[in-house]
Amino acid sequence: GLHMRPGELFVRMAGSFEAKIEVINGDRRVDGKSLLDVFTLGAEKGTELEIEADGPDAEAALDALTEFVQRESIDEDTMNQE
Repeated sequence: GLHMRPGELFVRMAGSFEAKIEVINGDRRVDGKSLLDVFTLGAEKGTELEIEADGPDAEAALDALTEFVQRESIDEDTMNQE
């Protein structure tokens, strides 16, 4: 999930792109560059999120953010097994 530390890193990464970034959880859609908005999604581990980007570097943003979320999930799973 996108809780404190991963959420902060996600928002920081999203903010490095010009594209408008939105994170979607069911019927909730929030600004992916706003830490408070991302936290209000309540995305716990195992929650499927959609990420949308629109702008000049949208494709690069989606690639980087998707890789980040997948890597964080793997890291979290590894930590839970130890």
